[in-house]
Amino acid sequence: MLVGAACHDYDHPGLNNPYLINTRHELAIRYNDKSPLENHHVSSIFFLMKDDSLNILSNLAKEDFKKTRERLISMILSTDMSVHFSDLAKLKGRLVSNEFNPKDKDKPMCMDILLHAADVSNPFKPFEIY
Repeated sequence: MLVGAACHDYDHPGLNNPYLINTRHELAIRYNDKSPLENHHVSSIFFLMKDDSLNILSNLAKEDFKKTRERLISMILSTDMSVHFSDLAKLKGRLVSNEFNPKDKDKPMCMDILLHAADVSNPFKPFEIY
């Protein structure tokens, strides 16, 4: 989660997804108008890690790398505001079920929601911290 939090806005161009999509920006075209910023952030960090000297995941076993990559992709894509309400509805649905288990089955969803919550809460902090 710390890696996802540290990388979730890597190489941000300072524009939002609707602007990128409406102006037919290169990132919107590259990612077919689907979370262009978030796809760019996560893609860029994995391109950086192709350089062995920057690859903080290089010591992971193949299967652990695959799982970590899946988690990072999911967490970073979850920071897109366009999925906010659908993800919130999924969480609410799971919370009211008798099967909610944040330590097992629901852990990935909880990780996504926690990173998104931390991301959207930032503007509510004092300006010096924000």
